[in-house]
Amino acid sequence: MKSESKQTIPTPLPVDPKPVPYTLRIGVIGHRDLINPQGIAVAIEKLLKKIEQSLIEGMIDPYQPQTARQTKWQCFESHLIWKIKRGLAFVKILLKETDSLRRTPLHFNVISSLAKGADRILARIAVEKYNASLKAILPFDVDNYRKDFDLPYDLNEFNELFEKAENKLDVIQGSFPSSVSQEEGYERAGKEVVDSCEILLAVWDGKPSRGKGGTAEIVEYACSVNRLVVWINAIDPDLPALIVSDFEKLTNEKDLNRNQPCNVITRPLPRIAAAWSSGFIQASEYNRDRAFRNNGFERVFNDHWVNLETKRVKANLPPEYLHPLLNFILPDFAKADYLALVYQRIHIRAATWLYRLAAIAVAIAVLQTLYAPDQSGWIFLEILALVGAVVWFRLSFIENWHEKWLNYRHLAERLRILTFKSLVRNKATESGTTKNEQLPFYPGPGGWVLEVFDKIKQDLPIVIFPEADINKSRQFIIDGWIADQAEFHKQNAIKKEYSALQDHKLIGFMLAITLIAATLHLLKLFHDPLIENFIIALVIILPAFATAQHAIGSIHDFERIATRSARMKEILHHLERSIYKATTNEALKREIQRAEEIMSTENHEWCVSLSFRRISLPV
Repeated sequence: MKSESKQTIPTPLPVDPKPVPYTLRIGVIGHRDLINPQGIAVAIEKLLKKIEQSLIEGMIDPYQPQTARQTKWQCFESHLIWKIKRGLAFVKILLKETDSLRRTPLHFNVISSLAKGADRILARIAVEKYNASLKAILPFDVDNYRKDFDLPYDLNEFNELFEKAENKLDVIQGSFPSSVSQEEGYERAGKEVVDSCEILLAVWDGKPSRGKGGTAEIVEYACSVNRLVVWINAIDPDLPALIVSDFEKLTNEKDLNRNQPCNVITRPLPRIAAAWSSGFIQASEYNRDRAFRNNGFERVFNDHWVNLETKRVKANLPPEYLHPLLNFILPDFAKADYLALVYQRIHIRAATWLYRLAAIAVAIAVLQTLYAPDQSGWIFLEILALVGAVVWFRLSFIENWHEKWLNYRHLAERLRILTFKSLVRNKATESGTTKNEQLPFYPGPGGWVLEVFDKIKQDLPIVIFPEADINKSRQFIIDGWIADQAEFHKQNAIKKEYSALQDHKLIGFMLAITLIAATLHLLKLFHDPLIENFIIALVIILPAFATAQHAIGSIHDFERIATRSARMKEILHHLERSIYKATTNEALKREIQRAEEIMSTENHEWCVSLSFRRISLPV
């Protein structure tokens, strides 16, 4: 095949990607035999409508407060800023609402065991009236589970809904033994529903479970793993639905009175969208992010397009293999990459000026005390510097600059991996999102990041490479991904190591001057008051600036990142040699799978480690 010239490389017009839809996962548990099933259906429909309306309002309002995992003071502060921004929007200083082209489409996904009663009521209403998708989680294999339904209409209803389910899971499959008891199967299915959902709807009489895996037991489990549990009273569905905040056991199993209501702590339903789904609000913020600029996006898009096209031409790879993937993935990648760069700069700038302003406030106080003790005007400059430091500090938390940087970078890197993995991907072997194992106290990127990634991934075009073109695809993968990332880590290691060295030199210089000044002050070699005061000022001010510089260096984390990048360079070069040895499509797929695991793990660990590098007040 004749090589293409550089002049023939097409440069498509970059188009801002459409907002990525968000799927709200709603699980359901409840009693089979209901006193008033029609009343339950009405209550469920009202609840779904309330959730939908609340989230739509949050999608339209670009200034929603965040309430998840926040203290009372942080919630107050978040609501206060929300009100201020809405006031500024009212007087047309800020945008009043999200542009219709940037609003996040909302989709419901119901997770249910499809048992008679509450499970099916929610499933049917959501599927028929809200076009929801359905995930069925069964306590046994479907044939055994069908034996649970004695009446023909009951079995027919189950079969009808089961056929509509897009995903079907039997919790006894896999690592679970096939000889579990019926109660154990229901318990596992109930907990799997909880683990799979964001909101759990419990149609419950408020009393203890009548057996293992009963409604009360699953509600208690949901509270223990911090799910939002919405309680509809199974006895009187006309009562307002409530959020179950906590669940306390009555007593031990032997003395349990199953007719006595459980001790449940409740609160009213949320009034703001963020309290229903912080993930939806975060995804909406990504879709409508006010930091997005077309010119910056187009620059990032064109840079990546030209780079990958150059590598494609060098590998002599036919454009019909690559262009469908680039046209689909690159807009979303460029957006996430651009926003990550923006918030990285904002976060670093905020951290830098927080610590510098604190040091400047110390300098002003010292100079005013030594040289102008009677001029109180200097105090206002000190106050101004301290106020500036506090403003930077609070804005960084309120606007989530640090979190956005990490989440957007994580999304961009996942999309980069997906681009190259897709060159050896097919429908038969494709699996779901690779989710890194993580300890609960070492959280990785927000769950919404994986939701957005999976939505982008769902419609990804499939490209099948002929065996004859394996050398071309392999060369492109090496040049465009492995070698490219190895070069990035090489240069990053050099750059960070140099920055760390310069940082150490600067801090060492300031401390050395401090030591000299302190020695001069001790020896009292100068008797001029101006010089003596100058020496005293150096002894106090320079350590303050050295401390500030050290704190800024900790935010940059130069040395650790340099070490990580140097190690990644070695790993990627070794991986490059392994990929060169892959002579069949299957061998290439295995090597690309290894590359994905390495890149994903490094990306996840980077995100986790940087999550502990939040800025804090210099106290």
